Amino acid sequence: MEQQQEDGFDACCGCLCCEKNFGPCLGKGGLAGWKRFEHRFWQHEMYEFNFYVYPKHLLLMYAVMFVTLTALGVVVIVGETQVVTTDRVRYDNIEQCDVGGVFTEVKNCTVTLTLNEPVTSPTVFYYGLRFFFQGVRTYKTSFSVQQLRGEFPAPDGYEDMCDPRITSGPTPPPEPFATQEPDILLPCGVLPWSVFNDTLALFKDSELTDPVSVSQTGLTRDYEVDDLYLPGPSDGGYTTAVNDFITSVNFISWMRTSTFPTLQKALYRIEEDLAAGTYYVQIGSAFPVSEFDGEKFIFMQQLNYLDAGSNLYLAIVLFVIGGLSLLMVVWITFALLVDKRRNRYEEAPMEVSTEVPMEAQSEASS
Repeated sequence: MEQQQEDGFDACCGCLCCEKNFGPCLGKGGLAGWKRFEHRFWQHEMYEFNFYVYPKHLLLMYAVMFVTLTALGVVVIVGETQVVTTDRVRYDNIEQCDVGGVFTEVKNCTVTLTLNEPVTSPTVFYYGLRFFFQGVRTYKTSFSVQQLRGEFPAPDGYEDMCDPRITSGPTPPPEPFATQEPDILLPCGVLPWSVFNDTLALFKDSELTDPVSVSQTGLTRDYEVDDLYLPGPSDGGYTTAVNDFITSVNFISWMRTSTFPTLQKALYRIEEDLAAGTYYVQIGSAFPVSEFDGEKFIFMQQLNYLDAGSNLYLAIVLFVIGGLSLLMVVWITFALLVDKRRNRYEEAPMEVSTEVPMEAQSEASS
């Protein structure tokens, strides 16, 4: 029967009926070819691909890494020299700006920022906090993704992610917050609830009559505006104030949590050239920091030709990795030279004897 199947397979190999009656056709040879294939498969005699890394390949790779990373580090350092930054001015320790531990109180005050040299646009106005740990897991995950995307009705259990700030408590929530049925804070969660709510306005004169031209263009990413923070329907509790709050640049920037306890976030983008001198910031202070011994500060920083601010740490990382790559280049080069010298002078050539042993001579003569 096996011989008949093999003959039949050879006779009709290539037809559709062969696959039905005898199995898949693997080309010329029919069932015998399949047996040979199966034998090589089980005996681990199939074709294989082995990637061999030779020292010269590693030498080339580390040399390219050294040149590339060093060049990038120089580019970052050159950009760093073009960044003009004002001093970071702390204002929570000013009596007129200190709200203590009261979250709902607002105090108005004015502080100054000094530019020691003129700057060209674009310049970014930042606010910052010290000793504020946004990176704590239970804090930065306390919000509802469905709420911020404007999904209504949201799936069951969506409010569990907002623990421990699921409701506003016995009193109605302050604006711009609202509530959803059944009594769910909108937006809920500790991270949205603790958003930075100081108001900051920049002026050129002490009378606060000549404001600096600012905008918030380019301070958010496209995927944030298009996918993450969207307005919701009015029948789901999304009032105009809630939608404006969720889609605001200040809120989106706040939700982009910081890893380190000192955080700084861009608030405005200054689109005009600024002369050297003193500028005045009108502050509506409402964010309390005294309960966790925090600090609030503001500053301005000119962007460089890379459209980025000060980032000296990036240059340090690039130079460190580039230096390690250079050490690998030197080490591999030295190893290659030592190996060649040893192969050339230390290894004696193998001597091949041409003498015929006596036993072989006696056997030949007999």
